[in-house]
Amino acid sequence: MSTRLLTPKRTRPDQPDWHVFQQWLPSLREVARELDDPRATPRYPVHGPIKLGHHSPFNKRFMALCDGWATDLSAQGLGALVEYPLPPTGDMAVDLTHLVGQRCVLPLRVVYVRPLLAHVHRLGAMFTCSAG
Repeated sequence: MSTRLLTPKRTRPDQPDWHVFQQWLPSLREVARELDDPRATPRYPVHGPIKLGHHSPFNKRFMALCDGWATDLSAQGLGALVEYPLPPTGDMAVDLTHLVGQRCVLPLRVVYVRPLLAHVHRLGAMFTCSAG
């Protein structure tokens, strides 16, 4: 994976941090080039901490509800392991700051949560707005 630093672009304060995500996605493609994924949007394996919670676009505050561990990422959503079963809802957000190395908070909707082990759940979520 490339170790070059990503330079942030300025955006309006009411927009998600898609510029960060768009800059980071090519690095994922580079690492996972040999994966043969039949899905419409390829998923790339990632391993790193994330936070799930609520984000206010008005004051840019993020209120974390639980920590998680990202397992895969695509342009449409992400897969993660979480301690608590989060209900499907439309007003969640994910903080990918620790995963990508700079501020990156994106809105998402939890699609499913399945128990995996005691106090470990598999979560699948889709981003609720498109990049660009």
